[in-house]
Amino acid sequence: MKKLTWLLIVALALSLTPLSLAEGTYAEAPMLTRQVEEGALPPLEQRLPETPKVANELSEKYVEHESGNYGGTLHTATTAVNWSPTLFMGSDENLLTQIDMNSGVITPNILEDYSFNEDYTVFTFKLRKGLKWSDGEDVTMEDVEFCVKDVIFNSELTPVLDTKWRSGSMADGTPMEFEALSDLEFQITFDAPYGGFLSRLCTSDSWAGYTDTIKPAHYLKRFHKDYAEECHGSLEAYYEFIAPFAKIMGYDDPAAEGTWCYVFNQVDVVNWELSDPTDCLTTEYFPGLVDSNFPVLYAWVMESSANNRQIYVRNPYYWKVDAEGKQLPYVDYVESAYIEDEENFTLSILAGDVDFSGVISADNMTLYLENEEKGNYTYKSAIEGATFGVVFFNINYGLNADGTVKEDAASQAWQEMVSDLRFRQALMYAIDVEETAQTIYNGLPLVNDLYTCDHDIEKANALLDEMGALDVDGDGFRETPSGAKFSWLIWMPTGFGYTSFCEFYVEYWHELGLNCDGYVTDTSIISTSEKANEIPMRIYYSSEPSFWFFIDGDIEKWAPLYDAWFKAGGMSGDVSADGAYLEPTEDVKEIYRLSNEKMQVDVNTAATEVVPKLMKILADQCYVIMPIVHTPGGMAYSNRLGNIPYNTDVMVHTLNFDMDSLYFKDAQ
Repeated sequence: MKKLTWLLIVALALSLTPLSLAEGTYAEAPMLTRQVEEGALPPLEQRLPETPKVANELSEKYVEHESGNYGGTLHTATTAVNWSPTLFMGSDENLLTQIDMNSGVITPNILEDYSFNEDYTVFTFKLRKGLKWSDGEDVTMEDVEFCVKDVIFNSELTPVLDTKWRSGSMADGTPMEFEALSDLEFQITFDAPYGGFLSRLCTSDSWAGYTDTIKPAHYLKRFHKDYAEECHGSLEAYYEFIAPFAKIMGYDDPAAEGTWCYVFNQVDVVNWELSDPTDCLTTEYFPGLVDSNFPVLYAWVMESSANNRQIYVRNPYYWKVDAEGKQLPYVDYVESAYIEDEENFTLSILAGDVDFSGVISADNMTLYLENEEKGNYTYKSAIEGATFGVVFFNINYGLNADGTVKEDAASQAWQEMVSDLRFRQALMYAIDVEETAQTIYNGLPLVNDLYTCDHDIEKANALLDEMGALDVDGDGFRETPSGAKFSWLIWMPTGFGYTSFCEFYVEYWHELGLNCDGYVTDTSIISTSEKANEIPMRIYYSSEPSFWFFIDGDIEKWAPLYDAWFKAGGMSGDVSADGAYLEPTEDVKEIYRLSNEKMQVDVNTAATEVVPKLMKILADQCYVIMPIVHTPGGMAYSNRLGNIPYNTDVMVHTLNFDMDSLYFKDAQ
């Protein structure tokens, strides 16, 4: 078994070095010391694992960490009901940590250690001995086995196996093999190289969490049908047990198909639900049926929810410490307030009522900066995880599944234009990236060098003229080369500056004599219409290119019929040539191949070779237009807080991961 590469060895060594202080000299918050003295909690050394994790989610390149003061309540806010992006990103934990999120340097997090073989097919992991759930119960190998065998591989709970658990992260890849090697070590094996697997065990994998791999068996087994005999004596007794739970959820027959799964999933709290009181406060959702809330591994545990406010209290069994051995987090409580609209949310930050907000739209950047002193906060601009204002041409719009063009005029005209690369390039050349970036984001984003968006109207017009797309009838708008009327709508949801981008793009394209306009609608309608191949063009976001692990080509947005072919197993030859699916062109197949390859090779190769090839094909073919990168996102920190980042040239979400290291400088 090959150990970590030298880079990862160094990173791992650095992350564990402070544990040389771990000769029994750890410190805890005063509120926990009082509980120990009262006999309500065991001593700290019995609550921490033998080898605690020394926090390292954010390197010294961004924050000069200080050992902070204990105490205080951190006030946050959200505009979403039962969902807090700040709490989610600030609390979510995974098996491994990718330092600074995009560095490629992976170190243990919940796990104590890991290793892998030379061809990335066998991965071995070790739990931290003495790691505990928030209710004080040990995290054991049973928790891992229960999650893998009884949830991931239970066809009722998991009808479709996530590609994370398949070789090469391929939809048709062979499922992993799991083996418990000892009380602390387990092994996952694939039958093909899977170099991106470790990245998929980090939070950087589409916000995955430890809940994908470890679940508290001591709490959940009684709700799982396969443990009816073990926990209740019989299947009939099991159904009798879950009946009142099912009734609260609106199901009268506990033995009906699927009911036990609904109950199990309601009781189980996955990472996406960590800020939802209907999930976290199990005793309130099922009053009188359970005597404790669902146990977790987060820094704070939801304690109550009332009057549009959720209160979280520190987890006394949290398994991280700072470099001096002080158990994290520093802050005792977190309060998340629900604010109904964006305007009042902004006003609460300007007034200094919010101590920390990890996700703020850059739309009001100037306003936030102008009011820093008055509100006693510091506004930080970092890199969004997404790039906004991206144009997606739907090259399949107007096509039937067999590739023939539909008979309506709009479909005929769109296909005549969009199938010509010169049309797509003309729209790119017409965009003035400098103007849009300056106006929408104060010039903070970087120009994407893969796309030439320099407002070269002359060049764009020349391409359209060369196509034969001329204004035949003199109404100011070009017809298709065949002389057909041509116009289209640009679909988009609200927010994130989409309408501002669209206004600019429409203006530029009108300069070319192209008849287009924006169409704003609900995200759910866009999603449904996209799958039905009813959208000719949309403005949306794409993953920030520097965060390679998110890049997949977004094929579903610009070629939904091709995407359906891929998902049906087209690359493996499982799709028959009966016209039910549209086979993609070779360049689109190459994009798909590269999207898969990035998960099969090592991290460095994926980031520096595979993903750049994929992005270049997208740009060369102009299936999308991505004028800018490094779109700014905002954060607000109270000036009372310590460990505020001084360098924010990093993904904004990464800065949230350091939330357990924030502290109040004036805390007593």
